[in-house]
Amino acid sequence: MIELHRFLLGYILNSIWQVPLIGMIAYCCALLLRRVGANVQYRFWVAALVTAVLLPIVSAGGWFASLFGSVSGHSHMKTSSTMSLLLDGDGGVSPFAAHQGSHWLTANVGNALIAIWLGFVIYRAAALMWGWRRTLALVDEARVATLPDAICAIWTDLQVRFQLSRPQVLISDVIAMPATVGARRAVVLLPPSLLANASDDEFAAIFAHESAHIHRGDFLWNILYEVLAVPAAYHPATRLLRRGIANSRELVCDAMAADQLKNATGYARSLIRIAGSLSMAASVPAHALGIFEGQNLEKRVLMLLNRGVRPGRRVTAMVVVGCSLIFGSCCLAASAFNFQPAAVVSEELKPFAGTWHWMFKGKPFITMVLVPEGDHFSGYMTNGFFRNDADGGMTDAGSEPGTTPITRTFFTGKVLHIIVTDPRDKSVSSWTMTLTGSDKAEFFTDETDRPKNLKPWPAERVSETAPAPGKEINANAVYHVGDGVSAPKLVSSKDPEFPSGHTEKDFSGNCLVSFVVDSSGVPEQVRVVKSLGDDFDERAVEAVKQYRFEPAMYKGQPVAVSLKVEVNFRRF
Repeated sequence: MIELHRFLLGYILNSIWQVPLIGMIAYCCALLLRRVGANVQYRFWVAALVTAVLLPIVSAGGWFASLFGSVSGHSHMKTSSTMSLLLDGDGGVSPFAAHQGSHWLTANVGNALIAIWLGFVIYRAAALMWGWRRTLALVDEARVATLPDAICAIWTDLQVRFQLSRPQVLISDVIAMPATVGARRAVVLLPPSLLANASDDEFAAIFAHESAHIHRGDFLWNILYEVLAVPAAYHPATRLLRRGIANSRELVCDAMAADQLKNATGYARSLIRIAGSLSMAASVPAHALGIFEGQNLEKRVLMLLNRGVRPGRRVTAMVVVGCSLIFGSCCLAASAFNFQPAAVVSEELKPFAGTWHWMFKGKPFITMVLVPEGDHFSGYMTNGFFRNDADGGMTDAGSEPGTTPITRTFFTGKVLHIIVTDPRDKSVSSWTMTLTGSDKAEFFTDETDRPKNLKPWPAERVSETAPAPGKEINANAVYHVGDGVSAPKLVSSKDPEFPSGHTEKDFSGNCLVSFVVDSSGVPEQVRVVKSLGDDFDERAVEAVKQYRFEPAMYKGQPVAVSLKVEVNFRRF
């Protein structure tokens, strides 16, 4: 539920400013497109409406942020089979309980916004359904029109010109102006007063305009646009986009009607006479397309009377491409600046919260601390390194000094994405976390250049809370000397015994041994890195196990460190 809550609130917050921004950009571009044709303007307004609905969805989902946030400067390939992680920086968080009640007001305001938005959505959806039923009832109550022979001939001729499949003409006592209804079975509704008062030219204008609507399938498209606009219907700017579609659609149909009648001036005069004889304030069915559907009769008449030479294809293409680039770049920029709202800590966050140890051979090498803050986490991860073989399995891992803060988290389904930023060079690393049990999880790099066979790293939750400030050192982690970690001091050592059976003189060889000096100064995890032979390796391991050190120190505390030593065998 928290993911749905965050998504809805994110959609609302982003749509509040993105919808009017898109409306403003669309209006400016429509002014630039006014000379290239109404059909281009119509398509541009449709694209603006679709963008106004979809852009807040994209922003709320955080898809653009996750795309740009996946670039990393931390994780890089050493060889074809080795990956190293080197993180540095400082970061601190307060205990988990400190954030439990700090977002009460924010959560309630968010819930109120969602409730208001849902009210608008339900109201708009109900209005569309009621309008649909009213439209169907209106058609059922209408009666077949008996047209005079001259008017019937005009209607028949226009059907042929627009290639229509015998739409019906009905008389309705409810409507006050001509309108078109229906997709598969189109119907033209006429008020009774038209049969008694309209001239042949006016009938020709009405039938030509409504035939253009039927030819274009505007009734069905208009319903689809209304349904699409439901999520953003609460915003006044959405009405601007819908009005832009309606006005440009009427201009397109006027142009088609004038071309078929071959008399733009006569068609414009007929529109004026029809408007004067009808009640312009009268309503039409909710989904019907009336002849005066748009609120731009004056502009329609002026466009018909001033049909000058349109720009050529090259100029039209340049203007369209320019407007598209302006619109697209503004939308892309708007998607980069989006709101990701916070909400009260949910039970669904708690399985991820706390202190997690990334494990290698039963021991931790990286600690990640996740502190809930609303619907996301703050926190940090300790620095470390790991290496993988050609099969994607981990071959070595260890800790490094310092911590790197978590800058952003978000969910995709049940996967938690964690983004950390190095405070020194601002480079970014992205990780994913998937729960595999009550206190177990798998972490995985979110980098695009990771090896395809790379395996996730297991982790265990050691606490449901964050460690107190200053207590971030992991007593079980293995560090490397440097960056604040002092080198352990050798207290005692033992020379290796020369293996029996080797009688050659002037022999010299080295065996490279790696081991961990624990926090008490005792070697452990002793293993041969560069072999000199099984018998020499065995003697070298026995000698190293007897070394004793003063432990390495980090932040005033003894820590385990990883070392390598060359054990020399010589005989003169």
